[in-house]
Amino acid sequence: MRTDETLKDLEKLPYFTIEGLITLLGKNPHECSVVLNRWKKKGYILKVKRGYYVTKEYVTRHIGDYDYMSSIASLIDPNSYVSLEFVLQNHSILTEAVYAVTAVTLKTTRKYHSDLGDFYYKNIKPKLFGNYIIKNYNGLTVKEATLEKALFDYMYFRPFYQKGRRFKYNIAEDLRLNLEVFTQEQIDAFNKLCTDSGIKKMVSISKNFEEYKWNQI
Repeated sequence: MRTDETLKDLEKLPYFTIEGLITLLGKNPHECSVVLNRWKKKGYILKVKRGYYVTKEYVTRHIGDYDYMSSIASLIDPNSYVSLEFVLQNHSILTEAVYAVTAVTLKTTRKYHSDLGDFYYKNIKPKLFGNYIIKNYNGLTVKEATLEKALFDYMYFRPFYQKGRRFKYNIAEDLRLNLEVFTQEQIDAFNKLCTDSGIKKMVSISKNFEEYKWNQI
């Protein structure tokens, strides 16, 4: 198959691998590396991570698609799920814009930069890893925290420095969180996550939200 015909076929895929390209072109690894380098220099393809690529044409069509970026986060680190600011912003919980994809992982905390953008992964304890839904995006697995778990993760990683007085104010208002979108079921689920965690800070935050915010909704 000619390389230009192959590129057209790849423009229909959310990603492709070097191994897949070798099969499509029927060339050896070195020859495929030459093709990849030529495509990259011309701006035809973008690197997702080592050995994984996507065409610029596909990204142009889908870069604004929330689930596509979520699927890329899962592709980069299969032991993660999108959460924190990325999910909260999608549900209009945060008032400030978020430009990176944020996720929770069982691996080490790290920032990963790819041609598609920045991806932040925060390590969390195994007992706190979970409460996410699994979706499918054009054959890619998407792992996304439930809304209540995204809020839990966000508050869990956020430091509070005023020890002893840190919860004597409206935390949601201070952080400009739009918690009005939460249903009673999601509120109950968040409170249960906080209680089950056994973490004093999270239990206190749960009570703070109840006192200053959710009791007024």
